[in-house]
Amino acid sequence: MAKNEFLPFGTAANANVLPNTDYQTLPARSAGFSSGVAKSEELNTVWRQGSTMAAVLGQFIADKTGQDVLDDGDVNGLLDKLKVAMGGCLIGIQRFTASGTYTPTPGTRYVIVEAVGGGGGGGGCATPSSGTVSAAAGGNSGTYGKGKYTINGNVAVTVGTGGAGGIASDTTSGATIGEPGGDTKFGTLLTCPGGNSGLAANSFQIPNICQSIPPKTLQPTGANIASIDGESGGNGFALGAGISGKGGSNPLGSGGASVGASGSNSVKGNDGSGYGSGGSGAFAGPSAQGKNGGNGAPGLVIVWEFT
Repeated sequence: MAKNEFLPFGTAANANVLPNTDYQTLPARSAGFSSGVAKSEELNTVWRQGSTMAAVLGQFIADKTGQDVLDDGDVNGLLDKLKVAMGGCLIGIQRFTASGTYTPTPGTRYVIVEAVGGGGGGGGCATPSSGTVSAAAGGNSGTYGKGKYTINGNVAVTVGTGGAGGIASDTTSGATIGEPGGDTKFGTLLTCPGGNSGLAANSFQIPNICQSIPPKTLQPTGANIASIDGESGGNGFALGAGISGKGGSNPLGSGGASVGASGSNSVKGNDGSGYGSGGSGAFAGPSAQGKNGGNGAPGLVIVWEFT
């Protein structure tokens, strides 16, 4: 157990000290003792007041740091231990929805960073022929990462853009996949890849899986607290009518909901909401005009600052 050498003075129940009310009205408390003889009970009260607080502070440092607190006159050493003991206090939160520079709040010793890459755009759908449908896949979510880092200065922040939804086609083929989401970075300490594109759909006979799930999003790097892969977007299905694939979700954003329509109708994919989520794929019923996929949501960086 760590030792504390700053000890209280005059704390016994029968200590020779002034009653508190007398000490509060003591003229010397504000003016100081003038020349002559000071009463022992007055001096004992002064010493007890100062030594008690010193003892409490010393014990706090010893308990929090596990280091000895020595009465050796080393003011700077004691101050350094106090700073360590006071560590862990949240002093600020900075949030980045666009790329920029993180400047630490004065007093910041370390940060906890949460980040998510941009979401992938949902696939666009073609204009299907009679008796067929086109149901595109949703885009993947960006990857989520969380880490703790010691900070010594400014850090460049890159916030990944959300991928645009795929473009529709006026024919039975030729619709495009969504665009992938951009990577989100906190300097070189944390990188969260953006979500992969939702795949486009041509005309498919019913029943059918119109489009498969996009490839898995890459894992984050530098996430030393938590790492969550970007959720994949959903398949497009043709079952009686049909429904597009949903967008992938993450802890900071919900993917665009699947869309569908009856008869010869079509629906654009839904955009991802929040941050880093994928857009859903588009859907078109028999002979309906193709539609664009939903857009992926942009990434985000949150910096929690601690002493």
